[in-house]
Parts: sequence; C-alpha cells; structure tokens
Amino acid sequence: MSPSRHASSGTTSWVAPALLLLGVVPTIAGAHRLAMLASVVAPSEGSARFFAAAPMIATHIVSACTFALVGAFQLAPSVRARHPKAHALAGYVAAPMGLVSALSGLALTLTFAPGPHDGAALFAMRLLVGVAMVVELALGLFALRRRRYRAHGAWMLRAYALGLGAGTQVLTHLPLLVAKVEVTVGSRAVAMGAGWLVNALVAEWVVRTRRSVPTRASALETRRAPLGET
Repeated sequence: MSPSRHASSGTTSWVAPALLLLGVVPTIAGAHRLAMLASVVAPSEGSARFFAAAPMIATHIVSACTFALVGAFQLAPSVRARHPKAHALAGYVAAPMGLVSALSGLALTLTFAPGPHDGAALFAMRLLVGVAMVVELALGLFALRRRRYRAHGAWMLRAYALGLGAGTQVLTHLPLLVAKVEVTVGSRAVAMGAGWLVNALVAEWVVRTRRSVPTRASALETRRAPLGET
C-alpha cells in the first residue's frame, strides 16, 4: 500500500464503525415504533397521532434504517476498495432508500401532527434538512453517471450525515437529561439542530480530508473525465 493510500485509510478508518454505531440507535428506536404500530392495543392519547399516520411512518422508518445500516458500509474506503462489485450492488439499495427516507420525512413534516415541543424553528429545520438530503443524493447520483467518483462519494457522505441525524440527536439531548433541564420548544429545537449540524460538519471534514490525499480512484477519474471537467 502506498503512503498516500495508507494515510487516507488511517485518517478515516474509524468512520464506518462510528456510522454503524450511530445507525443502530435510530434502528432500535424505529423497531420499537414499528412494534407499537403493529400492536392491536388501542392507542393512547399520546400515541394516537402515530397510528393516524402509520403507513407513512412505517415507510420512513424502514427506509431510514436501511439507508443508515447499508450506508455505513458503503462509505467505508476499505470496503469499497476490496469489494467494488458489492459496493455497486449495495448502492442500488442505499440510494433509493435514502431518497424514500428524505421524501417520506418531508411528507411527515408537512402532514404529521406535531409533538408538544415541536415549534416553528424545528419545522423549518426539518424542511431544510429533507430538501438538502434529496439534493445531495441527486447530485451524488449525477456525479456517478459522469464517473466523477470522488464527487459522488462526497455528496453521498453529506446526504448520509443528514440522514443519520437521529442517531446524533440522542447524544445532543443527553445534556438536557443530565442537567435535568425542562424540555421546551426552544431547547428541543437547539438539541435537534445540533445533531444535524455536528453530522454535517464531521462529514465536511471527512470530505476535505479525503480530497487532500490523492488516491488511485481519483487518478482514474481524472483520466476518464472529459476535458475541462476534472
């Protein structure tokens, strides 16, 4: 292995395990929600709004969890290098699930009855994140069609980071629980927004770190790209 490839993999080798760990958190929560929706027990006053939107919620949970778990391996440089065919095949699952997750999330934001601490700021953030995720996935797929593999990976990572916000938001809510701070519309908006922001910043750092280290894939992309598109 060349020094540049070793530096690149060494710098970001922790990414896949960390993403997988974060993806497990919303997956467990989603499985619990699906079990609740599948139960025959009459809904309580607090859970009635979930049953009213059960099909869309189930669609969002399944697609988001699939995107989170499959995406963790898709974004691991070592997996892509050793199993390129598996990476390509898994992409046919991850990319559509990411789009379904983002679009169903937008639909729920616009139609789902808000919770007691969901205010206008959180509503706006959810819309922004959902639209950004759709745009980033679309740009990632467009870059793939143009064989701009580095750009493809960067856009998919950015989209994945936003899609994995639910995992980080568990951590950003912890200070409120530890400090026993009463959850309000404002504190919930800050905690939720912090989760998306942290993920977006980490994703951008990883993108820029990889961009600074030349790899065999980027060299191949440069040779294949039409004149003026590198």
